[in-house]
Amino acid sequence: LAGQGTSFGPLWDMGNLFSRVRQPIILPGNRFEYKVKGFIGEGAFGRVAHCTTVGTKQPVAVKILKRNIHVDRELQMLTGIKSLDPDKHNVVRFIEAFTSGNYACLAFEKLDRTLSDFIKQHGKLRAEEIRPIARQMLVTLDALKQIDVIHTDIKPDNVMLVDHRQQPFKIRLIDFGVAVLASESNEGAIMQPLFYRSPEVMLGLPVTAAIDMWSLGCLLAFLYTARHLYHGAECEYDVMRLIVHVQGQPTECGSERTSDLLKGLRIRSLSDLTVYHPKARSESEYNDTQSFLSLLRQMLHPDFDRRTTPSEALHHAFVRESGKSTSRPNAEVPDATAGSTTSLIPATEVPAGALRLQILSAGCALLCLTLCGSFRRLCTQQVNKEQVSFIIIHCSFISIPLFSELSGFSLSRTHFLLSSFVIIMKRW
Repeated sequence: LAGQGTSFGPLWDMGNLFSRVRQPIILPGNRFEYKVKGFIGEGAFGRVAHCTTVGTKQPVAVKILKRNIHVDRELQMLTGIKSLDPDKHNVVRFIEAFTSGNYACLAFEKLDRTLSDFIKQHGKLRAEEIRPIARQMLVTLDALKQIDVIHTDIKPDNVMLVDHRQQPFKIRLIDFGVAVLASESNEGAIMQPLFYRSPEVMLGLPVTAAIDMWSLGCLLAFLYTARHLYHGAECEYDVMRLIVHVQGQPTECGSERTSDLLKGLRIRSLSDLTVYHPKARSESEYNDTQSFLSLLRQMLHPDFDRRTTPSEALHHAFVRESGKSTSRPNAEVPDATAGSTTSLIPATEVPAGALRLQILSAGCALLCLTLCGSFRRLCTQQVNKEQVSFIIIHCSFISIPLFSELSGFSLSRTHFLLSSFVIIMKRW
């Protein structure tokens, strides 16, 4: 770093330095020189400085990072996405990369604020306000898929408004620090923030671009409710249980931990997200909401092979609407507060026996996938034996009523058999 010819200490101390010295701090880039105005963020690997270019005084955000493998990966991804048009494909505009001592600096266009900050300031959004964000993000995911890139870190903090006053809800996707090439993704690798982590990542299954679609679905649900879809979860096990619950599966066979998780949960299906918006103000808003929830179900399908793709979702009615939904003649707008868990979409009646079989099948599938994922990660040394034991022990308690139903054994006999298994696992 240089400030009017004066050399300063490590970049990591720049925050303290900036508050002590009166001389301007200048970052010498390859294309421009950047005058530091202040600091607007900090992460695990670096800080973000608010700068202006010397001469033209254009606002710029400069990411100052410790040089390591993460920086090299981000630079590789940023070089790859430079083929995309920031205005058309809604990715952050990358200006240049340069070094200063042992630090790497990445210069980007200066943006307004994150969606996370916007929700904190303004609260939850209506479906019609979410539409332009959904449309732009789907265009982005479609473009990334074309160049074989998976972002892996889609969350409200990584989607920024460009300038909300001048361009309402115009957004950019930022932070490609943990992005991967789809052709090089590692099966069983831990990625994605917990509340935005897809089922296949938790289960150690093959990673595809579909994991970004799952995260986007969770993000849109966050914008609609102003809270994480699977809030209250503390680990992957919790998230998986909540996914099963929100997808409509009864939880009588769950553990005490599951009961605690569900105490503060207001929804039993994605249709019940309407409890966060007490009443539609018009028929068009009601129609918008139903169309939005329809898209959300397709984006959050637990089976990644059946999850909608960006190109498919761009043709969904919710995305294609210009902003006004077609009104239904003589239609009455339902009140979503009439029962906190009552869906606005009529539920399909399922015979009791068939429903019981579906529940048992789903529970067994979840149990088997969880166990397989745990052993897969153990084999790849991504978790230790203690963590696997913890998962298996909890799975054992879930499996007691399932095994009892399927085998015909009494519940007490099943409990005895599986308790013995738990003791063996603890000793292992």
